[in-house]
Amino acid sequence: MSWIPPSQHREEDEAALRERAWRRLVEERIQEAMAQGAFDNLPGKGKPLDLRENPFTPPELRLAYKLLKDANFAPDWIELDRDVRAAREELAAFQERHMEWLRHQPLPTDGRAPAAVLDWHRRMRAQLVRRLDELNRKIDHLNLIVPQLQLQRPRVDAAEVLRRFDERCADIYPPLAQAGGEPDDRRHRP
Repeated sequence: MSWIPPSQHREEDEAALRERAWRRLVEERIQEAMAQGAFDNLPGKGKPLDLRENPFTPPELRLAYKLLKDANFAPDWIELDRDVRAAREELAAFQERHMEWLRHQPLPTDGRAPAAVLDWHRRMRAQLVRRLDELNRKIDHLNLIVPQLQLQRPRVDAAEVLRRFDERCADIYPPLAQAGGEPDDRRHRP
């Protein structure tokens, strides 16, 4: 625990009191001006604010940004970020489509997955692996070109996605759990 001298506490308390007093004074003046009708004839009263322009854009760049926006142009990293988000959504949709397909497959009486179902499932799983690799490549590229570190995106944990995919598939279609022999994807295993 750090020790702060009493005089510093007093200075901090006084500064906080001054700030509250200023805020109270400003608020009182605004309320008085409103009561006197000082704000009644302002331009744009009753109209929605125009928020199309970013108020934090430096004035010297506003025209350039407006021209780019009007031409539907965005920097490469913004376009790539859109692609990454779309690829994540498509990855989830791809998995759901496969799960739905599995739900419609008849369960075998002997408990063994038919070769056609097993073959199709393995193809879809291999395609999922390829899509995960491609998504992570896009994310890596995005993370190299974004202008600020906080705009970077986390990579997809391919091993975890595959583990959950396998579990969900086996829950929906239990013969897949006994089939084993998944394709060799050790590079996605932790």
